[in-house]
Amino acid sequence: MQRFQRFVRTVSLVGQLGFTIITPPLLLIWLSYRLVSNHNWPVGIIVAAIIIGFGCSVSSARKLLRSISSHHERTNASETQDAVSFNKHT
Repeated sequence: MQRFQRFVRTVSLVGQLGFTIITPPLLLIWLSYRLVSNHNWPVGIIVAAIIIGFGCSVSSARKLLRSISSHHERTNASETQDAVSFNKHT
């Protein structure tokens, strides 16, 4: 059961990371295309949307990975503190 929970957690984190990376650029590209085609905005807005979208996705992915690593460090630290050894005499 423990392996299955680890597998599900890993798959969900990979999915969340993929969603975090893909969504901002696609959303901003779609929005900028709508502005160009419907409201006659300049085409350069699409380039700006691509740059901003990838910047947002990198920032969000970095924040997610940092959160995962800090959670992993906290759980490892709590596991090592709970282990008590009575064999060490100093």
